[in-house]
Amino acid sequence: MKISKQSPNLFIDSGLGGLTTLIQTKKILCDENFVYIADFKNSPYGNKTKAQVLDIAVKNLKKYIQIYKPKSVVLACNTLTAVAINKIRLLFPNLIVVGAEPALRPAVLSDKKNILVLGTKLMLKHSKLIKLFKQNSQTKISFLPLPNLAELIDKNYLDNQTLIENYLNQNLTNFKNKVDAVVMGCTHFVIVGNIIRNILGNVTLFNGNYGITKRLNQCLKMLNLQNDCGGKITLCSTNEKKQTLLEDVYQNLLKRRNEICAV
Repeated sequence: MKISKQSPNLFIDSGLGGLTTLIQTKKILCDENFVYIADFKNSPYGNKTKAQVLDIAVKNLKKYIQIYKPKSVVLACNTLTAVAINKIRLLFPNLIVVGAEPALRPAVLSDKKNILVLGTKLMLKHSKLIKLFKQNSQTKISFLPLPNLAELIDKNYLDNQTLIENYLNQNLTNFKNKVDAVVMGCTHFVIVGNIIRNILGNVTLFNGNYGITKRLNQCLKMLNLQNDCGGKITLCSTNEKKQTLLEDVYQNLLKRRNEICAV
């Protein structure tokens, strides 16, 4: 497969969450070309088994790598990264593969003393980074799975945020005024960071999107694959009925770019 500086960077997520990663990356790597795959057909990933997510990931990447011939693959999904990144790197050794990790390290290195990590059940179970911090961190870290949140966001973000707010209230109330930092262990959760902050009070939110952007930029620079002109974005839903939703949410999140992006 022939690639060049103009080849796109392929982003993939189960739905809307990775749009926050795309917007963060596009803000900094503005000359790059991007293809975003929202896998609504198989969402949500977080409530599936590891074997199911692996199978979905491999099939999707074989298909979309063949179609778009990207120079990099970004797993804009913490769950997908936790269970599949090693397998994907083995299967596609000639591609840059960047994953989404919970921003636990910057949270722990900050002055925050009580950290709450939110994620899917599958991510919290299989993330090597989380296992490492559970074993070695001196900071008080709590872990809370929110198994239905990603799906609620995919279905209701534009039309019925009250359902999302009710779900978060039910699950987060016990942590109000008890944590000073929240790590978003799912790219979907970044979309509703404002709601989470309103419920928990004066907390600092950490997400891994800036880290993804920084790592992708390092890899492109190292391999002399940085594009110097272009900037095209292609959005693709695996469920045709949700293509318009994908495009509408992207435009909505662009308006919130300064809020959801680190820089």
